[in-house]
Amino acid sequence: MPAKKKERVVIVNSTLVTTLTLQEETDVDDDLIGARTIVSTSVDGSHDGIALDTLTKAGAFTNSQRGDSVMIESGTDVTPGTYLVTAVDPTGNFVTLGSDFATLGAGAADVEFYSARQDGFESDGKTFYDRNAAYLSDGIAAGHYLNLLIGDTYYRYAIGQVVNNKTLVLAEAVAGIAAVQTGDTYFIDRDLSKSEQAENVKGYAEALGSRRVVHTWPDVLKAPVGQVLENVNGYYAGAVVAALTTGLPTQQGFTELSVSGFLGLDHSTKYFSADQLDVIADGGNFIFAQDGPGQPLYVRHQLTTDRSAIKFQEYSVTKNVDFIAKFLRQTFAPYIGQYNIVDTTFDALSATAQGAVNFLKGNPLPKIGAVIRGGSMTGLGESPDAIDTIDMRFGFLIPIPLNYIDITIEV
Repeated sequence: MPAKKKERVVIVNSTLVTTLTLQEETDVDDDLIGARTIVSTSVDGSHDGIALDTLTKAGAFTNSQRGDSVMIESGTDVTPGTYLVTAVDPTGNFVTLGSDFATLGAGAADVEFYSARQDGFESDGKTFYDRNAAYLSDGIAAGHYLNLLIGDTYYRYAIGQVVNNKTLVLAEAVAGIAAVQTGDTYFIDRDLSKSEQAENVKGYAEALGSRRVVHTWPDVLKAPVGQVLENVNGYYAGAVVAALTTGLPTQQGFTELSVSGFLGLDHSTKYFSADQLDVIADGGNFIFAQDGPGQPLYVRHQLTTDRSAIKFQEYSVTKNVDFIAKFLRQTFAPYIGQYNIVDTTFDALSATAQGAVNFLKGNPLPKIGAVIRGGSMTGLGESPDAIDTIDMRFGFLIPIPLNYIDITIEV
């Protein structure tokens, strides 16, 4: 943008990240092909020809649950197909299926079948299975959270145990699950510590890494709405920075400057420790702070997202240099198209340049000085690259904010 003579600064804000996603949103596989085998293939299941929905085999169904599927392969007076288990006898000797698999007859003991369980929740509402998961390999552990989509809303449940790569057990059962539940959509995350949250905010600003990008923090401000103090998005701080930029002298810094319009904030002081705020600032974050309830908000340090050099990190330097660039551009604009490149033009440009420098370093203000501390035109000549262009160069000493005072006591 400066190359196109359109110097700009963008002021952005982001939301505090308090969780880390360990497994992205996924749907459990509800295909019976590849599902867990609960009862291996058996050829001696039976029915009595009377209770046509009841499949019997002594001790075979100890591990079966409502919602399992039974695949009837063949047998006397049976209809092959897949049937849902609707009830399991406590003895584990027989199950009741969702519809009749047997036909009227004398009964038979040659039913070939097996039983499978689809992915998802078991009937206890706590045990969760996903054939495609890798829970242990992904670092998922007790204390992390399974986020389950119910309707249009995600509900968060603490994980009590990770049994293996495919199976985990929640700390408490999900209400309303009474049978095997398939087709679940979920993701897994964990809470970030405040130190990790601070590192995340730091990393966000570092990723932007430009002296022309200001990332304000925090993400929540408190503003009076009538007689009520309400939370508003942190991006409203951008209006504060813009107002200070236009309303104060161009060379004035904002560090430690009190601001109005807001009465409180979240996720800054009182939420993060001083050390954690230092971490956030180290990434290049323009932090608003508050020392206590009822105290004004103030700028902790007027940082841009470029910490590579002091001249780049200090917002006041960027806005001051931009002002100088625009001022000089406007000062010499009347020469464009009206003058030829002749000796008298060089004399006029030189005189105008001296006047511009005198203006910029004149009228110093208390505590902040003038726009520049000193400077001069350092070059004036015809461009070697374009015959219709004059090259001008200036060297300026820019005011730098006083951020630290080192005091040494010798006794």
